[in-house]
Amino acid sequence: MLIQFGDRIYLQLKTQWFIWEPAWELYRPIAGLVWNGEKHEIDDTEYCKDPTSELYGFGSEKMKELCEVLTEKFPRENALKTTSFPIGNATWFRDRMASVTICTPKDIGSWKKMISNSKARTCKNLTRNRFTRRKLVLS
Repeated sequence: MLIQFGDRIYLQLKTQWFIWEPAWELYRPIAGLVWNGEKHEIDDTEYCKDPTSELYGFGSEKMKELCEVLTEKFPRENALKTTSFPIGNATWFRDRMASVTICTPKDIGSWKKMISNSKARTCKNLTRNRFTRRKLVLS
């Protein structure tokens, strides 16, 4: 599955997720995507331990080879755009399931920032085109 969420492109291969890294022109593995209270953040600590290593961002030689194969096999142009992201450990956050970090504030301000670019899940605008008795009497 190839998904575009925001300005990033993600690839799922079985249970492993990858992200397109434009600076490297390769997919690289990630553990998930979480909401930290301010923005969506990539969880890649498992693969990015030693910045001086040639395998930084991949974790192992085998994973780096897999990423090179995936880059050739899955062109970025075929990605499906989405407004909600399906990876990470999802928990209930106000009106939706969301992947959040342990220290994410679960207040209304954090929730409003998270949903500002996503589709509303309420019926607040349904009354826009309804007729009321007063409108019928006046016309």
